[in-house]
Amino acid sequence: MREEYGQRGFLEAKVTPVASYDDAVHTTSYGVSIVEGPVFHYGSMTISGMSLAGERMIREAWSIQPGNLFDKKVFEDFLYRLESHRETII
Repeated sequence: MREEYGQRGFLEAKVTPVASYDDAVHTTSYGVSIVEGPVFHYGSMTISGMSLAGERMIREAWSIQPGNLFDKKVFEDFLYRLESHRETII
């Protein structure tokens, strides 16, 4: 659930499950408390110390536009792509 909230800009969401057991009928149920926290938006990116080609590659790989909700999954996928292409962008 935290990952889903992270894709919607809620990077500090707190999800607390609470189990409730009923021994008589052998069941368990869960209630969930969610505190979303603040919503985050993407502002800007500053890149320094790279070749112009490397900087261009990074900017082209980044898909979140300024002002849009920050998507944690997009960010993690972006980092993965950068890590897997490290030698070609530095």
